[in-house]
Amino acid sequence: MSLKGQAEVMAWPPNFIFTPTFENFRVLFDFAQAGATSYGTIKVDFLTPITNSVVISLGAVIVSLVVGVPAGYVLARRDIPFKEDIAFFILGFRFAPVLLVVIPLFNIFQSIGLYDTYLGMIWVYQVVTLPMIVWLSRSYIDDIPKDIEEAAAIDGAKPVRIVLHIVLPLLKPGLIGASLLVFLLAWHNFALGLILT
Repeated sequence: MSLKGQAEVMAWPPNFIFTPTFENFRVLFDFAQAGATSYGTIKVDFLTPITNSVVISLGAVIVSLVVGVPAGYVLARRDIPFKEDIAFFILGFRFAPVLLVVIPLFNIFQSIGLYDTYLGMIWVYQVVTLPMIVWLSRSYIDDIPKDIEEAAAIDGAKPVRIVLHIVLPLLKPGLIGASLLVFLLAWHNFALGLILT
């Protein structure tokens, strides 16, 4: 339909054979002036909202990876008290209704100056993205044999080097898939963006 004029879009029965036009796209991406189309004269600021969504979603993914992968590693490899309780508590944020937290966040954001800012939106999208990264990275790390890390430790590698040079390269394919999934979760979250910007 984006390649049709108004007459072809509204035709009944639908026309499957028509002369395509790119006029609708010219008006959509025209920065300088409003364009006259068969729908009338419209001015749409299309690229600014798309840019905002990309920046916020990518920022949320990056912060989630930086925080979530180490958390997933600790939950997968270390014996800490209440490990499963902590893991389910983190996952619980994923199932919390957004509208339950968005009204208090609206008041907090306005009082501390985070309303309608990239930083505020990236921070609040962690409610959506961080639990998924933690759980997915934990399951991916569980699939990596612990013997590889133990062999590197016997060879004298420090824990940070083991994680950076052994675990992360093995984790890379899973993290790419998890990042794409989390990006889509952030991109599709409409309620937070609508109320907090």
